[in-house]
Amino acid sequence: MFTASILLSVFKSLSNLFTEHPVIQSVGFVAMVVGSLSFQGRSARSIVLLQGLASAFWAIHFGFLGAVMGAVANALSVPRNAIYAFGRGKPWAESPFWPAFFTLAFVAGGVFSRLVYGESWILLLSISGQVISTFIFRLRDAQAIRWLSIAMSLCWLAYDALAGSLPGTLCEVMNQISIYAALWRYRGGRRN
Repeated sequence: MFTASILLSVFKSLSNLFTEHPVIQSVGFVAMVVGSLSFQGRSARSIVLLQGLASAFWAIHFGFLGAVMGAVANALSVPRNAIYAFGRGKPWAESPFWPAFFTLAFVAGGVFSRLVYGESWILLLSISGQVISTFIFRLRDAQAIRWLSIAMSLCWLAYDALAGSLPGTLCEVMNQISIYAALWRYRGGRRN
């Protein structure tokens, strides 16, 4: 009962954000739809591309919410995902330079957000989610991407709830459902 009342309280607080900032939250809902549908993509490339598109919308959404690290992390994800999707099989894109570069960029973005904007330590959740995805999205196996995206999604679920993003919070719940549905749908290598 105690847990249910806490969850209800969190949901009410988040729903109030929608009525106070409908345009900002609507941009997040667009990102939510694109991001959640991405896991239903047949190929690793389609998952990565749609996640990149969702990241562009998330960057705008978090920027308007004042969640600097969420905006920075998602803005950095757009070129990362483009490199990973369009550079598959090309030596320049397969270089270990890219995961190292983007990992350092996410950490630098976190330090910047903390020092300049005073963002709380919840930003570590978004950094963790983005570093995990930096390595996940290099994979070629769509099922492996789905399995490993569970951890990334959980990091973002906590960050979104704490940053006051109703669509972000709902998105990560939907992502979890979408991931498990796709894992079942493409189980055993069928249609993968």
